[in-house]
This record gives sequence, structure tokens and C-alpha cells, in this order.
Amino acid sequence: MPRAEEDKPIHATPPTRAERIVKWVMRNPGKGSAAALASAALAVIGVLFCANVRANRALTRANTDLSSERTNLANANASLATKTTESEARRKEAETKRDEVLRLSALQDLDDLLAQADALWPADAENITRYERWIGAAHELVADLPLHGRQRDELRAKALPQSAEERQAERASHPQAARLAESEGELQAAADAGAMAKSAALVRAIRAELTRLERERDELAAEVDQRRTWQFPESEREARWWNNQLTKLIEGLQELQRGLLAQDALSAEHGWSLPKRLAFARSIEERSLTGPEAETRWAEALASIRDRDECPAYRGLALAPQLGLLPLGRDPDSGLWEFAHFQTGAPALRGPDGKLVLEEETGLVFVLLPGGTFQMGAQKTDPNGANYDAQAADDEGPVHSVTIAPFFLSKYEMTQGQWLRFAGRNPSQYNPQSYAPSWNSAGDPGDLLHPVEQVSWNDCAILLERMGLELPAEAQWEYGARAGTTTPWCCGNEKESIRNAGNVADRHAKEHDGFAGKLWEDWDDGNTTHARVGSYQPNAFGLHDVIGNVWESCQDFYAPGSTDRSRRGGTFFFPAAVARSAARSYRSPDNPVYDLGLRPAKRITP
Repeated sequence: MPRAEEDKPIHATPPTRAERIVKWVMRNPGKGSAAALASAALAVIGVLFCANVRANRALTRANTDLSSERTNLANANASLATKTTESEARRKEAETKRDEVLRLSALQDLDDLLAQADALWPADAENITRYERWIGAAHELVADLPLHGRQRDELRAKALPQSAEERQAERASHPQAARLAESEGELQAAADAGAMAKSAALVRAIRAELTRLERERDELAAEVDQRRTWQFPESEREARWWNNQLTKLIEGLQELQRGLLAQDALSAEHGWSLPKRLAFARSIEERSLTGPEAETRWAEALASIRDRDECPAYRGLALAPQLGLLPLGRDPDSGLWEFAHFQTGAPALRGPDGKLVLEEETGLVFVLLPGGTFQMGAQKTDPNGANYDAQAADDEGPVHSVTIAPFFLSKYEMTQGQWLRFAGRNPSQYNPQSYAPSWNSAGDPGDLLHPVEQVSWNDCAILLERMGLELPAEAQWEYGARAGTTTPWCCGNEKESIRNAGNVADRHAKEHDGFAGKLWEDWDDGNTTHARVGSYQPNAFGLHDVIGNVWESCQDFYAPGSTDRSRRGGTFFFPAAVARSAARSYRSPDNPVYDLGLRPAKRITP
């Protein structure tokens, strides 16, 4: 029987392991089932084991990846923290630079505003919009004062401390230290007076005075106690520089608040504040042109000036109303029309005799001069020739014909009060505080009706330009001073003719603190220094003090190629010959002296 049928291995080819196992199971069914189960179990166990190995490997890889991610995240966080710190540092540095730029910009803006303020003249309607814009910009700049103060405080925290000795020395050297000591004495005196007071009214008055003095004392004490000097370590040199810049800015802005931004303030450097200019610009048209009183006065004046019979000197002049001026009527002697100038003070009033009554508050009075042709200069060679004057100097000739158009010339020299009200200071040497009553025969004290002096040509030119006025040309001045005359003085040929017409060096000056080594006229005109304007007889145009009192600056250069400016009219310091109508003198334009003043002029506007 074949081996295959006996289920025995055949010999043709070797059986495989699997065939042997299968056939063994067939020969031994019981044993084969157990073996199969065991094998299956082992297979499952193997599969599970392999799966577990793979899972562990995956978990290990995942843990490794997670650890790596954590490391990367930590590195990223560290990098981000570094970048954040660097970014914050850059931000703070940028803010510091920005603040520095803003501070420098504020300083420049302040300088620009001050320069603009000096250019925003005259105070008329054309400048109203500019004034409003300037005031707005100034308020924006001042609004940052608290910020600048805090920034300066931060810088000063880096400063070196002061010793007690340094603080004491700084207080003692303060400009207000003496006034503080005086206030303490005044307080004690008031307290002593209060203790002795008997009446209830006096006690109340003294208590009010004590309150005022205490307030002043406390304000002075606070000011004196403020630290003024700041020293910084060498490592903080930049802080020292910025402290100086911020102090300059803060003080400038504070001064801006007190001066140019205050409603009615005026300063010696800038004149009227911008709100004051704005208020004047908004009102001047109505006050001088369109208001009921102004319209009535101008209608009367223009009709009179055009009337050849009523005012023959004007030859039918067709004048238009002039902004800033108000007609005051005709002078009863000259017959010429006179006008008040609002910007320098209150309009003058006429007394019962028709003459103008002057007060310290009175503004300029302009005379409308008719214009015409006159012979200018003087000569001493031909007694029968034009403008013969035996004392004529070479610089006064040759005599020549000049035609002058109508213009306004001040009836008086500009007063100290008029200058003070517009410029914010009185520069005069002979002012109300320094003037001695013995310097005039009536024993009157000095006042603001005396002519302003100690003003240079440059001072006058700047101030008058701001008002829309100007210095007269020499030809205009001489035309006005002569008032139609050809004699050496407008009042005659002889110097004695000026006894009551001008203020020159005379016997009164010689006898009352006059200057030694001078020439004196042998009469008494009643004054040692300058007199109140209008104290002497006017000329035929109604102009006062064209003889003596103070020199009056003119527009012109004294001579071709010269930088000196001409001045006319003589002065209280020199004798009559210097005060002749043709006499000329000169002064450097930047040189103010105690006997140099001005007589403003104004052009006619169309």
C-alpha cells in the first residue's frame, strides 16, 4: 500500500515542518488540539507583546518629543522674555527721545511765538485773526507746564544734595531776601500799632493791613526758600543740561502767562499783551470811525477841511476818515484841525477858551498840517537872500525849495505817560521820582506830562512802527517848526524873542543845579531841565516846544554815508542858537541821552 494512503511521510521529497505538524495532529487529534490552543495562545501573547513593545516605543518617542517641545517652549519663552525686555527698553528709550524732542520743540515754539508777537503790529482789524491764532497756540504751549515741571523734578532727583551752609548762603543771596526782612519789620510794626489802637475802626484797618502784610511775607518767604542752584554728579552731565533747558522753558512759559497772554498786561520788551491788542483791534474801528460820536465828528471835520472859505490853509483837501484818530476840532489860534490818537491815551478835552487841557492820561494830539512849498535851510552870506541867519552853519545850507504833502504832526513832544502806556516802561532820567521841584520856578513836582527822553533813535523807530506812526523827515520837521516863517526862530529874528516860546539853557538853570561850564541865556524861562509839554507859546501851526525842551529825532541820516541820525529843535541843555529852525545835530541811532525825545508824525491813509 502506498505510504501516502497510510498517512506516512512519502520519501519522494522531504516534508516541511508545517506538513509534519499537520499530519501529526491528524494522527493524534487530542494532542493536536491542545497543541493548537497552546500555539494560538502563544501567538496572541506574541502579538500583544509586540504591540506593547511598539506602544512603549511610541510612548518613549512621544515623551522624548514632548520633552523636546517643552525645552523648545522654555527656550521660546526665554527668548520672548528677552525680546520683551529689550522691546520695553527700546520703548522707554523712544519715549525719552520723544520727550526730549518735545521739550526742544517747545523751546523753539516759545521763541517763535515771541518773535511773532513782536511782528503782530499795528493793533487793527487786519490782525484780529492772527491774534486769535497766536493766543490759541500760546495756550496750548502753556498747558504743558505741569508736564515740564514733573520732568524737571525727575531730573533734579539725581542732583547732589545741598549742605545746610549752601542753602543758607543761597537764601541770603536771593534778590528778594532784603524785601523779606523788611516785610517782617513791617509786620511787627503793624502788630505793635494794633496793640495800641483804641477805636474799632482803626483795629479793623490794622487787621486788614496785617492780613495783607502776612500774605506778602509768606509769598516772599516761599520765593526765597526755593532752591536756585543744582549740581549734578559727573555721570549725570546730560541731566544737568536738560535741567537747564527745562528751567529756561518753564520760566519762559511762566513769563508768557504773566505777560503776553495776560488780558491787560504790557512789558518793556514786547509792549501790549496779545489779548490787549486783540481787544483794541476789535474796538478801534467803532471808536474812531463807525460809532455814532465818531461818525458825527468826522462828518463835521471832513466838511470843514474841504471848505476853502472855512479852512483856506487846506485848499479844499479831500481827507478820508483815519483809523485810530478822532477829530478834536480846530485850534482857536491856528485854525488847523487837531485829532486825538487812541492808542497812546485818552482824547484831550478843550477848555472854555478852546485850548486843549492836558492830563497825564492824555494821548497824542495830531495837527493836520496843510502841506505846501517852503524854503528849507539857512545861509549867512546874503542878508537879502532867503532864510538869512547870521549864525547859520555849513550843514544847514544851501537853502532850497521843498514841497511837502499834507501830513499829521504831533502838537507836542511825546510825553512820558504816553510812552509808558504803550511801551511798559519810562526810560526818562528826569522822571516823576527823580525830578526836583526846584528845577521849575513854580515849584511843581515832576509828572508824566514831561517829555519822554533817554530814548534812542532805534527805540523810537520800533515803538512808532508798532503804532503805525513814524518819525518826521527833517524837511517835515522844519516845515512844521517854521510854520510859514523864514526867520531864525519861528517867533522872530532875535534870540530874546523866544523868552516865552522855548526852554533853553538860561539863568534859572544856572541858578538851580545847572551844569557848570556852559553857555546861558540871560533870561529866566522858569525851568532847569525839560518842562511839561505845552508850557510855552505855540507857533503859527499850534505846535509847542519846537524851540528847546528836548531834542527831537528825525528819520534822516545826518549826512551821506553816515550812520548817525538827525535830530532837531535844541534842548534845555543848550542856548538859543542851537534851537534855531534850521539848526541840525546828530546822534548815533543806538545812543539814548537824557535830553533826546521825539515828536511823532503820521501819514494820511487813503
